Amino acid sequence: DERIEKPRYWWGSKAFLAMALRYLSVFDLHRVILVASYGAWLALGAAVAMLGWRVLLMVTPTIVLGMYFSSISYWADVGNGIPYVWAVTAAATLALLLRWPTASQWAPWFCFVTGMISSYLWFFDGHTALVIALIGLVAWQGYGRLNMSDEIGRAAWCVLLYLVGFVICFALGQVVKAVVHEWSVGGNDYLGGLVAHDFFRQISYAWDQFTDETLASMTGDESSWRGCPGCDESGWKKLPVVRDIRSFWAFTPLIRSADILLTAFSALAFICVAAVAAWKARQNRPDLARSVSWLVALTLLVSVQFFLPDDLPLRTARFVFLLLAASWTCLAVALVELNHKASTILAGCLVGGLLISTMSVYFIEVGRLNRTVASAQPIVRSDFDVYMDADNSRLIYLRDECSVADVVPRFFLHIFPTHSADLPAHRRQYDFDNLSFDFRTRGERYGKLCAITIDLPDYAITRIRTGQWISRTGVQIWVEGAVFG
Repeated sequence: DERIEKPRYWWGSKAFLAMALRYLSVFDLHRVILVASYGAWLALGAAVAMLGWRVLLMVTPTIVLGMYFSSISYWADVGNGIPYVWAVTAAATLALLLRWPTASQWAPWFCFVTGMISSYLWFFDGHTALVIALIGLVAWQGYGRLNMSDEIGRAAWCVLLYLVGFVICFALGQVVKAVVHEWSVGGNDYLGGLVAHDFFRQISYAWDQFTDETLASMTGDESSWRGCPGCDESGWKKLPVVRDIRSFWAFTPLIRSADILLTAFSALAFICVAAVAAWKARQNRPDLARSVSWLVALTLLVSVQFFLPDDLPLRTARFVFLLLAASWTCLAVALVELNHKASTILAGCLVGGLLISTMSVYFIEVGRLNRTVASAQPIVRSDFDVYMDADNSRLIYLRDECSVADVVPRFFLHIFPTHSADLPAHRRQYDFDNLSFDFRTRGERYGKLCAITIDLPDYAITRIRTGQWISRTGVQIWVEGAVFG
């Protein structure tokens, strides 16, 4: 059975998997990747701390948001977790190289090698956007600490060398695969052979997927849609970047209202700093404007990732934290470069406003949930308790002392109507409606309490069956039913 297995990839992570399986089980390997992901962020924090408090201040927003808002626990697998760990580890290593002037001369070439390794590990997972952002940030601040001229230009050179290394390694992979394949079948038509043909076919497929997903925002055609939690209607909510921000809100540790506030205050922080930077530039003080412009350029480069097609829903959306971090880094730059009193007032208002408003909406939402549950009827007692609200229009799933492991398995919800004619046409052969869902798209975490609210169909219901199961295996963790009179 001869076939080409997606020639655009080196499949480097699978090579690491094969080696690791000699010593670890798949479960243990995923645990190692999970721990290594958090450890890499801590290592980056320690490395930039060695460069001084100013560099640490600039990188802290990215570290904090990366650790808590990039959905590490959901993507700590071989194909996505290993490149992610490499991205952060490479940035930490770059920071160490920029610690001493003699070692800094190797920093650009390290970025080149980083690009080659990224290409080897790349699986369309999006870690390249993370590497670009971190290299641009660490190199800019590292060269500035060394008082080298044109630190932004040097940082841009590091980013460019990373991209060049990536492209060269990628091209090398295509050439090697084409030559080996042609030799193995006794041919010599490298450019017209099967590898080249399949490569261009996949480029065409990726382009068609991109255009279909983009046009879906205007036409409402979701035949090739990759998913956007909360985007129930066509239009601007399904445009690239916007759809990813809305998807990002689905899996952060904050409740949705707090996510919206974080996004709004991040945008407000950038607008305020950009306005101050423009005002300072008009006074022939362009330093702040140069710094903000560099962060904007990095953000635009990172945003290219949100326009690329992706076969896995929510995978690209986890990198939205880079957009938010860039705004708070702008504020950190303003703290350093502006008048101390003015910058402190600006930062205090933004950070204080975010904290106060977030805490306020949290307590409001918790109070609303408690009132709803108090008037609701319990219909299931199991791993998750399920309540029917007073209007019989929603189900509420609750679990105390809830951990990440409790919400990773998918939930299923089967609705049996009183009259089968009420079912959608494609479900009538099954006699029930399937409203299965993932916690990260429908649930909220209130500290250690997990809550999920599901709207019920507007037809008469005879009974429901619900529970959790492990995808691909079909193993049910728990299953319960409830009958309605």
